[in-house]
Amino acid sequence: MSDATVFGDRIGVSFVVTVDEVIDGFPAQSEWWFVTSAAFPTGSAEVVPSKKGGITGTFPHQRKNREGPSKLPWRTGSLCLRDPASFLGRYRGETEPFGAERLRWLAERAVAWCRAAAEGTLFRQGDPFELPDFSSRERPQLAFIENEASLAVWMESEIREGLATLRAFGDRLIAIDRFDSVAGSTIFDVAWGDWVACGSKTAYPAAWVRLPRVPFLPPYNAPSTWRDLRQVAGVVLDRLEPVLDAVREQRSPLLLVGFPIPAIVGGDAVRMHWQPIVLPTLTQKHRPQKGFRRAFDHDLRFVLSGSRTVEWRPGRNWAMSERATRGTVVADSQRVAIVGVGAIGAVVAELVVRGGGRHVLLFDHDVLSAGNIIRHTLLANDVGQMKAQAVARRLRAANPNARVESFDKEISSAAFTRLSGCSTIIDCTGDDCSLHMLGELVFKEPKRFASVSISNRAKRLFVFVADATRFPTERFSAAIEPWLEHVNVEEMPWDGVGCWSPTFSASVADINLLGSVATKVIFQQPCNGLIVFEQVLDPDGFHGVQRRQGASSDKQVLT
Repeated sequence: MSDATVFGDRIGVSFVVTVDEVIDGFPAQSEWWFVTSAAFPTGSAEVVPSKKGGITGTFPHQRKNREGPSKLPWRTGSLCLRDPASFLGRYRGETEPFGAERLRWLAERAVAWCRAAAEGTLFRQGDPFELPDFSSRERPQLAFIENEASLAVWMESEIREGLATLRAFGDRLIAIDRFDSVAGSTIFDVAWGDWVACGSKTAYPAAWVRLPRVPFLPPYNAPSTWRDLRQVAGVVLDRLEPVLDAVREQRSPLLLVGFPIPAIVGGDAVRMHWQPIVLPTLTQKHRPQKGFRRAFDHDLRFVLSGSRTVEWRPGRNWAMSERATRGTVVADSQRVAIVGVGAIGAVVAELVVRGGGRHVLLFDHDVLSAGNIIRHTLLANDVGQMKAQAVARRLRAANPNARVESFDKEISSAAFTRLSGCSTIIDCTGDDCSLHMLGELVFKEPKRFASVSISNRAKRLFVFVADATRFPTERFSAAIEPWLEHVNVEEMPWDGVGCWSPTFSASVADINLLGSVATKVIFQQPCNGLIVFEQVLDPDGFHGVQRRQGASSDKQVLT
């Protein structure tokens, strides 16, 4: 191991790894660098191949192994040495230290990586599948939706190339809206919610091609040049004349490369993956090249060939089944109506939509005022707009798979048909009139009704839940009455001037806290009746939220 050498803001230490058994083309001896920030042993640290005596190929569990800047003695192929990494054997699951022993910890894991590479066991049967590193970190990102159902459509189709309709969201994001064949027949529309249709008015075509397997060159190199890509997909690319003709007049046209991928190494394919390429400038049809009858022939010979770099861009699956692995609140099959999207209602609505709700109806006849935004999810540029419309617009972007409808009116019998399709109806108005209106609507099938309200100063949260064919107004009134007391309006905060301006006191932290509790009760707890939660406060500060068992003894004020 060499002495530490400073390279700008990085520190490098070179070392050599020797492995005893080599059965998969990995060198018996290879040179590496520890590369750290000046803050080492804290800060960033990685292990990368040396330009002199290091490996030049890219292996599984390794970043794209390129030459890198000429002034540095190491390449770019950083090793993945952190968990999860089953190939590391006994080192798996160990917590990375951040003291003087960190260098030794990285060295041991780098040696384990080299042994696994030499043995050909970096990928083991049953390990989580990993894509090759396409080094596609530039804009724009391609958003698509693929799952087992759409894979079945692809597997049944004999079409291997065509045109896709893209929707642009500035220069940072594009979404696939539809896949068509060359002849113009639709293979399928992508199952977005309202986000694509409402959020983007810019639509344009892109070429797509479907490969039978993941494109890579051994050991695990994503194609870097068009020569590489033609080596793994040459016959397929030769069929692209009709689709390239449709996009060749565009500036920076895209080619979407799709292929099936499994969830685990050695497993069956579970979905398609799409990796976009920014095509080089194609031959213009109105400017034929000497010696070539067709522009496509010239492209194959001089443009889509040789050492020209393939400009990959990032592609990410936005299917709810994949994004929901971080946790959900609501089953995506539920249809939810929220009556009143003021401060507490907007929080509940956002938790529902971000938590997996795909069909949500919002009812509110009020306009957002400047005073509202102190504790509302909406922003200053939404002031003066109808709350239901503005919240719906925000939520469509919060969950691109959701369909969010807004109704700028009070709840009434006119909403009966729309509410009939909902499995859960939540009242967040704190208004008895709305509850009485709900109580007059009798549905054929039972629904989960809920009422959410908070006391003045947000000391208490009231969540009433009932599974019934109509909202049980009388039972709700009887349950909540012991907790109510007349409000002293003169002691309440004032929002503006005039006798219509009193408002209740509750901070945005209170609203978010109690809105979260209410949402968990409604969707994740079997209950029927009134549940009261209380913030626990004493001279030492906040101690959490507890569930009250009996009626109020000190009669705190309700909304």
